[in-house]
Amino acid sequence: MKIVSVSLHALYNHFKGQLNNGIIEKTIDGETEYYDLFVNNQLVCMDGETCKVIEENNSGSVLLNSNGEQDFTFALTTDEMKRGAYS
Repeated sequence: MKIVSVSLHALYNHFKGQLNNGIIEKTIDGETEYYDLFVNNQLVCMDGETCKVIEENNSGSVLLNSNGEQDFTFALTTDEMKRGAYS
């Protein structure tokens, strides 16, 4: 399986926080910025986390995030993957 780091910061800047299958929320704490991806009001990924690509097709990819207490899957379009997922 392919492993990628997800740059929610880059995706937030390009797509203004609105992805095809979720919303990126930006939080500022002092001088630190945090970016979190929510799908159906559930936090599924935080900026910089590594995820496994478990499925790829013409419209995009499904990623598995196993970094937290619970595993989550989420989808990114092909364009979102190009702009925010790095090997």
